[in-house]
Amino acid sequence: MGDRTLVAKRPPLYDNPTTRALFDSRTGVLWAVDTFATNVPTPIPDVAALFTDEFRDGQFFGGRLVSPWVALLDSQKFRTVVDDFQRLNAEAVAGCHCPVLRGTKISEAYDFLRRLPEIPPWTEFTQADLDQWMSVAESSVPPEQPRPSGT
Repeated sequence: MGDRTLVAKRPPLYDNPTTRALFDSRTGVLWAVDTFATNVPTPIPDVAALFTDEFRDGQFFGGRLVSPWVALLDSQKFRTVVDDFQRLNAEAVAGCHCPVLRGTKISEAYDFLRRLPEIPPWTEFTQADLDQWMSVAESSVPPEQPRPSGT
């Protein structure tokens, strides 16, 4: 079975400061937790099913959503962290919010990740958004049923 080394380290993106990625040197599998969060149109087991622009856009959306603080980072310092993480040389990457990454998709994912601090932040929902959604919800309920605002 060969020697196994398990490496636990903080990933470049995370939603909790105690989060750690785990790399198994024997299998070459990296559990990257939140790092490669990717918005996908439907559940898919492998990222190869996505077109390059879908993969890129999913990475940019997922990374900014899971770790909105990335917009506050110094790009060069962040690249250094990403480079160090990439040196684990994973053959497969799995995570909480992404399909499995293999082959050239891994290096593409790291390239997209390095660009995150330069991407405009995801626009968060506002009170006006909530008010609009509540208005639509209120108007869609039959008169004899309780109002959403009353629950």
